[in-house]
Formats: sequence, structure tokens, C-alpha cells
Amino acid sequence: MIIDQFRDFSARVIQNLPDMDSRQMQAFIDNPKRLKKVLLEAFCPVVRIGKITTNNRSVKKCIADLKQRDFYISEFVGDMLQNKKFVVTNGITYELVLIKGDEFTDRTRTPRNIRKLASAHGLLAPPVGLGPYLREMFSGEDLKKMGFLELVLMHEPVTFSSGIFGGLYHVFDVSGDHELKTCDCRLDVELDCKIGFVFWDPAK
Repeated sequence: MIIDQFRDFSARVIQNLPDMDSRQMQAFIDNPKRLKKVLLEAFCPVVRIGKITTNNRSVKKCIADLKQRDFYISEFVGDMLQNKKFVVTNGITYELVLIKGDEFTDRTRTPRNIRKLASAHGLLAPPVGLGPYLREMFSGEDLKKMGFLELVLMHEPVTFSSGIFGGLYHVFDVSGDHELKTCDCRLDVELDCKIGFVFWDPAK
């Protein structure tokens, strides 16, 4: 079944290729990496959502700024912010892009597959420290206009060895609610199609 589907898909792609002269075709033959990039952007596009520049804010300052803007921060998120993976930086700019959850079928929409697609695009996991910045960047209304329930920052997961959240793989989650929370991001957890998965494009 899969072989037949691949054959039919390949045939359909060939039927719908744009007109190209021999020079253009040869350019793709000689540069398969460029061809792969074009196909990725056509079939599995990413969305550029803007830049974040760090400003040397400490954990304490990040929390204070979010609370001042009436964002709710749970005690658990506060602990996560104080994890050793949270590194304070200054003047570093990150170009952020997201991969839409609906690019995947329900059973394949897992962190493992999402990160694999991101890697194919040349994207990297953003730093943990961008969590508060991302929360400030988008309101619940912004997410609604974009068509997302949540934006998940796909940084390296933070794990805790004990407590109610022990054993889970946590990443920062910006939702339509006025809060900064976390999302369980174990490799094979099936995630919602209305999530935008945020990565860092180091090429920009």
C-alpha cells in the first residue's frame, strides 16, 4: 500500500513540475542539497514568526516582568526557570520559525518526528532562556489570529527527578491563557494539531 502510494505521489509530482529548461534541470541535478531544500519548503513549509534579542535579564527579572504584565507563572515554572539549562545572555538575536502541527498526521505528530523535520530544515533547538521572551512576544489574541492553541518552544527538555512532574520532559508552552506553562515533550508523545512548534534558524 505504501509503495503504491509513493509511486502515485511521485508520478503526480512529475506531472505537475513547472516548465524548466535543460540548464535549470541540470542545476538541480548538480546540487541535490538545493533540490532537497526546495522540496522541503514546498511540501513541509516553516513559518517565520520574528526575532528575539536577549537583554541580560536574570531569572528573577524575567519573573517580575511577566507578573507585572499579569502573566501567571506557576511555582513549577519558576523552578524550571532556575534550572541550570537556563543561561542568561545579552544582545544575542534569534530568528524564530515554527512548524505547524497540522503538517503531521495524528499518530506521527510526536517530538521525535517534529525535531527530525526541523533538523532537515537546518533548524536548531532554541535556548531554554527564550521561554519568557516568547511569552511576552505573543498574546492569547495573537495566537488565535494565527490559528494556534499553543506555541511550544522546542528547546532541550528539562527533566525533574521527583515530585508530581518527575520523569517528564518539560519544554515551555505559551498558550491562549494568560500564562507561561510547560508541555510534556517525551519523544513519542502525540501532540495536538493546533500547536505551533518553535525552533531557531541559525542561518538568519
